[in-house]
Amino acid sequence: MNFLNYLLKAKGRHGTHSPYIYKFVEEVLHEGKGVWDYPQEISGDTKEHKKARTLFRVLAHLSDRQQLVVAPSLIHTYNWLSYFKPLIAEPAALAMEQHAVCVLPINEAEQYADTFFEALAGRNITVLLVHPQNRQYHLLAARFEQESFNCTVFAWDFSILMNRADFKRKQHFILR
Repeated sequence: MNFLNYLLKAKGRHGTHSPYIYKFVEEVLHEGKGVWDYPQEISGDTKEHKKARTLFRVLAHLSDRQQLVVAPSLIHTYNWLSYFKPLIAEPAALAMEQHAVCVLPINEAEQYADTFFEALAGRNITVLLVHPQNRQYHLLAARFEQESFNCTVFAWDFSILMNRADFKRKQHFILR
């Protein structure tokens, strides 16, 4: 999916018919909304800093009162992730009954597939897949179809897979 195709398909807050997704777009994806205490590492004004701040806001929103489980490769890439507590640096260490937000790069999703996509299916686990500039959409398409997630969100640099009780049927959102 190229960027122009993405822009044609993507919806903003007014194009969604879900109160949760509307609020997510309004309060999290749009930087001007809310007051955020960004780490020093991402307070610059470059394009990369802006992308990092978006990812920061998404993680802050999703990880509210939950553990944040991050693949070690992402901790080295995004050193500001240490701002979040509690932080588990190894996804395989997650106990099966815990509630968590798991953050994985798309190219490592298969490595943790048994843990996050099968064993924890239907539990309160949210998976955030990081895929800068959408280089591997074909890997995401299979994850979006999985029955264990009833709400999937695609944005250009990341995707979110959730199992939420307030979604009665499976829904997929392409957001900008």
